[in-house]
Amino acid sequence: MRPDVGLQRKFAMQFSTDTLTEEASSFLDTSLGLAVAGTTALVFGLAWCRIFSKAGFHGAVGLLMLVPGVNLIVFLYFAFGRWPAMKEMRSLRKLQKSVHKADKRHFARAS
Repeated sequence: MRPDVGLQRKFAMQFSTDTLTEEASSFLDTSLGLAVAGTTALVFGLAWCRIFSKAGFHGAVGLLMLVPGVNLIVFLYFAFGRWPAMKEMRSLRKLQKSVHKADKRHFARAS
């Protein structure tokens, strides 16, 4: 057997999925692990709330991104649905066009 194959097997055995799962589980059982997980969830939750509120949705919808399964549905709706901010932008552009046309007519008559 080649020496590099033995090294690869040893490395693969050292970092098996079961070992990593056990390590992560034991880390989350500590108070530091819970603090890290809680802080991470809080940061991601606040970030998603901010993103959704900038898109014109209620900010609390961003908290649904922390719920497994629901987050996929919310993400797809967010990606392919109509955003309230975009609706408002379209209506403002229509208003801007009509005001611009009215200004052109007004200045054309004045000259």
